[in-house]
Amino acid sequence: MNTATSYPQVAPRPIPSENAGVVGKYGDPVLEHVVIAALQQCRNSMFLTDANGVIVWANRAFEELTGYAVDEAVGRNPRFLKSGRQGRRYYQQMWDTIRAGHVWSHETIDRDRYGSLYTIHQTISPVRQNGRISHYLSVHEDVSRKRALRQEEERAIRTDHLTGLLNTTAFMDALSSRLRTASAEDGMLAILSIAMVESQMGPDSTALMLGEIGQRIRAAMIGTDEAGYLGGMQFGLILESVGSREEAEAFGEAIVQEIHQPFPFLGECPQLAPRVGIALYPEDGTEAGSLWQRADDAVVMRPR
Repeated sequence: MNTATSYPQVAPRPIPSENAGVVGKYGDPVLEHVVIAALQQCRNSMFLTDANGVIVWANRAFEELTGYAVDEAVGRNPRFLKSGRQGRRYYQQMWDTIRAGHVWSHETIDRDRYGSLYTIHQTISPVRQNGRISHYLSVHEDVSRKRALRQEEERAIRTDHLTGLLNTTAFMDALSSRLRTASAEDGMLAILSIAMVESQMGPDSTALMLGEIGQRIRAAMIGTDEAGYLGGMQFGLILESVGSREEAEAFGEAIVQEIHQPFPFLGECPQLAPRVGIALYPEDGTEAGSLWQRADDAVVMRPR
């Protein structure tokens, strides 16, 4: 979104309030204009609607957030910002709340004029005049960046920094989650354990090699398949893209062939001898721990 917006000179309309007369009572007629100026300069996007939900005022932050100039928004219902991510029930609850005179606050996904989605924490407050609701003030805090940072932090916690794959805890969590889905949908999962001979190279070379193996495994993943690094020279795969043990074996063999490819940046050819063990849900078990153990045992039993 282009934030270098040229703001039109739209005269701010006074915000009706049940206490509007207080300005005169305190002998400071400038106060109302100060409040309007403060709202205009507030970093949070704001707009005011009449009792029917038609926008009658908006501040500059609204323009920056949505891409719409104030004079484009005034006179329109805010539904032009809808993303389609919230259903009819969501908006019905919102209107029921604010029409009853209560403040409504919720996280909402809207769409700007350029088609991009953004997430806001929206608070709508009824404004009363003479005891009746005459307007609604909507305040939007853009939480898209906060959410992205939070997701990035969560991703960092779940990711092994050497390989870029899920770490052990995240891999087992993912396996448990996929098993619940498979159970609900009467689906199938293949769990692959890939084990290799411990590296005899130095720690720096081993780290480089693990990073390259992780990249090769990620490149081979299909759709929603997951991969994890379980420590040492062991990797795990959760496959939803296969429909039989034979397909799982073929996938595992393809991964082995990728791992066998040279590592030219190492200056030597490590003898990794990768082996694959396979367990299927529900044929070989229904619990994450037992299925992983079954796949791991299959590696041990498989000849080199």
